[in-house]
Amino acid sequence: MAFRELFNSQTVDAADMNANFQFIRAGSTLPRDGTLLTTTDSALDLGGTSVRWDTVHGNVFDLDASITTANRDLWVLVDEVVLSVGSLKIDFTGLNGDDLETMMVLANGPMDDTGGTLHITFNNDTATTSYGNQLLQASNVTPGAARDVTVTGFPIYNQGNKAASRTVIYTKTGNERTGLTFSLTNSSGTTAAIIQMRASLWNNTASTITSLALVTGVTNATISAGTNVQLWGRK
Repeated sequence: MAFRELFNSQTVDAADMNANFQFIRAGSTLPRDGTLLTTTDSALDLGGTSVRWDTVHGNVFDLDASITTANRDLWVLVDEVVLSVGSLKIDFTGLNGDDLETMMVLANGPMDDTGGTLHITFNNDTATTSYGNQLLQASNVTPGAARDVTVTGFPIYNQGNKAASRTVIYTKTGNERTGLTFSLTNSSGTTAAIIQMRASLWNNTASTITSLALVTGVTNATISAGTNVQLWGRK
């Protein structure tokens, strides 16, 4: 099957035209190169920055690259780690906080951890003089609040029984890096024992964030096997 080009004042057999439609139906006509239909790969654009399509309807978009939106309203998965064995640290490297501007860390811990509080650190900075934290919580039926200026990162949840957290972080250089964490800890069955909201900040305004890590608040304590952490960014 081949695509048949038409020229001025030329007649063509109907069977050849049918082949054209079959060629189009097979998806071999895109990308389009000038006036010819070719099967070039990764060379041509659909629309442009000043000439755009309106609404694209589809079921599945299979992409080899990332998606960028004009208003940075789209979260994309940067990396995911699922621990098969215990680890002292979960590292995400090769980042650019100025490119992503906003990061989100989703963490989910199993039932058997006893390694203290899990923290997010930036650029391997674990100095207690670098971070601050404000906590609001409901522990069973008791409300509470606390402030800590000697933490070693952004606390996200206390390891122990089942725990999960969502942390959104502003990462652009030139600003204090602030984060908001919502977490559930010490949950089991249908009991959600402790709900926490934390506001955290990193006082380094000059360094571009190039790495993010999760560490425990207890020396040499491991993050347990089965912990799942996803890093997302806005593009």
